Amino acid sequence: MVCIGTYWVWQSGGLAFLTYLTGDATPITIYNLLTMTAGFPEDNPWGDRFLDITDESLLEQVSQGISFSSIPSQQYEYSNLGYGLLGYIISRVSGISFQDFISLNILISSFSMATQKHSGN
Repeated sequence: MVCIGTYWVWQSGGLAFLTYLTGDATPITIYNLLTMTAGFPEDNPWGDRFLDITDESLLEQVSQGISFSSIPSQQYEYSNLGYGLLGYIISRVSGISFQDFISLNILISSFSMATQKHSGN
């Protein structure tokens, strides 16, 4: 859903690119976050923390510093943090919560299209 939401926001013209600059790393782009090449270390053991994390908690965690396992764009490494940041970006660009954005623009829209196709309208 995060990838679909990011694409939808980009298609609607609300998203150009994002860079996150650090003193010792190259910029991180939205493409890096989508493809898990941002250089963040693997975070599977604590991925569930992002399910209910608030925007404030996410930003606090980022402001405390992010560790890197590689230079952005150099290698794939699974990271829930990257998708958490994408959800935050979607929320900021759309002006509504990530959950509401997905519900309104993807789930309800898809259901409506499927219902219309099935009913022949």
